[in-house]
Formats: sequence, structure tokens, C-alpha cells
Amino acid sequence: IDLYDCAYDFKRVGVCTGHSGAVLHIDFSADGRFLRSTCTACELLYWEVPLCKQFGRASQLRDMQWATNTVVFEWGVHGVWPPYSNGGGINAINV
Repeated sequence: IDLYDCAYDFKRVGVCTGHSGAVLHIDFSADGRFLRSTCTACELLYWEVPLCKQFGRASQLRDMQWATNTVVFEWGVHGVWPPYSNGGGINAINV
């Protein structure tokens, strides 16, 4: 995931690497300090912006307000997945 400074000169400020599959969804926190992303390997990863450092304490972001809600794996939508789901079948959620 490449991050750019869109307010000034569109200079790339960071690259978030770590997903095992292709990235499908990205959301920024309302305050712009965090990013979360999901991929084809059913991973939900959190990142500190603009450092692109993976944030490993997801439980601390449980009540975070997000500017958008497009990831398909997160605290607020866990009920849409049937038991023993393999992560397929739900491609988009907008809460």
C-alpha cells in the first residue's frame, strides 16, 4: 500500500508492506492516524500513518472511529460471517 501526501506535492511518504495476498479494502481512521486493510488471504492489518509501521495491538483500535468502513473483517461486522466460514462469499461491506 503506497501512501502519498495529497495536500502538497503527491510525494510518496511511505509503503505499507505485510499482506500475504492482494489488498482489497482500505480505510483511514477519522483522525488520519491509522489505516486498516484487508486482503485476499483474509488478513486484517492495521498501520500507523504516515510511518507505515504495522500496528499489532488491534484490540486498542476496537472503538476507533473510521472515516470509511469498507473492510470485510472488523469488529463491527463479525456477525455477517457464518460459522466456519473460509472468508469467501462476502466481497464488500459499507456500514
